[in-house]
Amino acid sequence: MLHYRFQPNALVEQSKILVKRLPDRDDRGKALNFAVFLLRDSLDVAENLWRGVRHGGTCIPNRHASIQRDIMIKLFHVTKQYRPEVPPALEDVNLTLEDGEFVYLVGASGAGKSTLLKLILMQEFPTHGEVVVAGFTTAGMTRKKILTLRRRVGMVFQDFRLLQDRSVFENVALPLRLFGNYSDYQIRDRVNNVLDQVGLGHKDEAFPTELSGGEQQRVALARAISNRPFVLLADEPTANLDPYTSEDIINTIRRIHKAGTSVILATHKMELVENSGERYVRLDNGTIVEDWVDPLRGVAAR
Repeated sequence: MLHYRFQPNALVEQSKILVKRLPDRDDRGKALNFAVFLLRDSLDVAENLWRGVRHGGTCIPNRHASIQRDIMIKLFHVTKQYRPEVPPALEDVNLTLEDGEFVYLVGASGAGKSTLLKLILMQEFPTHGEVVVAGFTTAGMTRKKILTLRRRVGMVFQDFRLLQDRSVFENVALPLRLFGNYSDYQIRDRVNNVLDQVGLGHKDEAFPTELSGGEQQRVALARAISNRPFVLLADEPTANLDPYTSEDIINTIRRIHKAGTSVILATHKMELVENSGERYVRLDNGTIVEDWVDPLRGVAAR
């Protein structure tokens, strides 16, 4: 059952922040367009609620109403340019990602996939446009808000980034020790749980040098989901792996997704995407050239 959150007041506040940041007339117009862009989707959800029936405090859309998830991430006319003398890494990108989705970002090296993930993580900020992630907008971010957001986002890299002098257990426990307020018992329980989830419960005392490349990537996945993020960002997680191991990693990520975590996976390997049935967004030279969604997605839910 899908639960809806319609929060027009939050959208108004985001709009005020944008207007303050963009003071001239043209930029105010952009801010207004951005507010309408956000509000339109929320009004669509509200219409579903109006058509639905009240039952036990949960609004259930009727069988004629379309099923919609909460909007999780929005990019609105986003351009990212690192240096004036080079073409932008992303140019005028508009993208909406819903809660619960599994989305592939596809494109050759330099297409803009990593930059897009960095913008979602707010490791980078747009040169123009706005990014909204789970209610956080780049127009109103502070250092404290960035840290709060990053606690809720899991990130996996192609080079694993494990601490070689720490055991598997300690690598996975690191985010919990740094960002959480957990007892030793809670940390052990959660680490054991996520290691079992990626099939490495028996390797908790091993060190990264004792593991294969696929096992190291699964440790990185366990670390990324240890804080129970609402979304997992995976940047070329199979780039350095053979085809068999790559398939194993993708299957592990799919299990994580089925357990309730949204996934955005960047890859240059189109063979991973073909026949997957998942949505994919194809980037080329910093622009979106294709956004494919299975036309039958959601039919079974209606």
